[in-house]
Amino acid sequence: DLLVGGDDAREPNVKLRWASDTVTRSLLQKPPEELIQLRGEKPVLEFVATRDLRPDEEILLDYGRAWEERWRAHLAGWTPAASSSTAMQRTDRPPFDDPREFLWTPDRITICDVDSLDLRIAEEGGRMHEFFPDDDTGFSFHGVGRDDELVRLTHENVSFHAPCAILRADAERETFDVIFCRRGSAEDAPGPAPAAEGGTGNPEFALRLYRVDALPADALHFSDRPGREDERRPGAFRHEMVLPDDMVSEPWRDLGRKKADREGGPSLEPDL
Repeated sequence: DLLVGGDDAREPNVKLRWASDTVTRSLLQKPPEELIQLRGEKPVLEFVATRDLRPDEEILLDYGRAWEERWRAHLAGWTPAASSSTAMQRTDRPPFDDPREFLWTPDRITICDVDSLDLRIAEEGGRMHEFFPDDDTGFSFHGVGRDDELVRLTHENVSFHAPCAILRADAERETFDVIFCRRGSAEDAPGPAPAAEGGTGNPEFALRLYRVDALPADALHFSDRPGREDERRPGAFRHEMVLPDDMVSEPWRDLGRKKADREGGPSLEPDL
């Protein structure tokens, strides 16, 4: 965990510094206008412990007095939303006693571990429907069509978790039957291609919808709906992070004066 700011009882135990790699050191000597134009290479920041840390100890970083004052003012008037990420985490293990808990909400969706989905497809096959770019038949697969939100929230090259919808829960076996989506081409599809319930089996497909049965409960999680995370809510705490003066390299200093010297006019910006 990283706790920025800190509190009255504990002192910061890490600090920021520029990484010591050759690329970062070289970039620190370039003026800002050159850095902005670079593609790929960027200077890297790193956290460095200021003392020996205990296992699992929280990391505390001092962002300065202005940040701290704004943070305390924010806390004084803040109350957690009922549907916040913290509340969602307390219900991370899907319950089996109320089917309504499985439904997507304005703040929460269900996601499945991609490795577990692929394993179940490899073990049991599964059922699948393909949609193609020219497929406008309006066909749906277990109630999910090509314009469904489940499809819209699925991206190509999903690596760890994929949005999924629960079709059925088995409380005794603690498993779920789910449906999820894959985009791309046949070579991106998991395992042997299951028998298609729709489409033509064309190796180039717009997307595939899979039904996977008996997915273990520990492979399914609740997640914030994209764009509804706590940090994106109106009124969420935001404040700039100010670098210490000793981290500002020489080419970045006195920019107002340097600009005025180039343009032959007075500087309107404070010197650093």
